[in-house]
Parts: sequence; C-alpha cells; structure tokens
Amino acid sequence: MAGKIRCKLALTTKADIATTNKDTRFIMPRLDTNDIPKDENEQPNDWYCKG
Repeated sequence: MAGKIRCKLALTTKADIATTNKDTRFIMPRLDTNDIPKDENEQPNDWYCKG
C-alpha cells in the first residue's frame, strides 16, 4: 500500500528496545516516555529490566 501512494517514509509504534544491524536499520522499535518509570521510587518495569 505504501508503494501505491508513493510513500518515502513510515513510522512504527511497536514498543521495544531499539537494536540496529544492517538488515533492520530501517525497522527500529522505540519506547515512548510513558513506557519508562518516571518516579525514582517506582518498581522497575519490564522495559527497564530489558535495557
């Protein structure tokens, strides 16, 4: 579909820890600031433990 509308760039909302390599350099998951604990006294969540 993106090719039909001549799309040059797309974004993802897949939440995950970003890793890069030659094969996936254009497919990069991300974490939103809402995925990270904001209070220093909060329990670490899964994302914090993965990082």
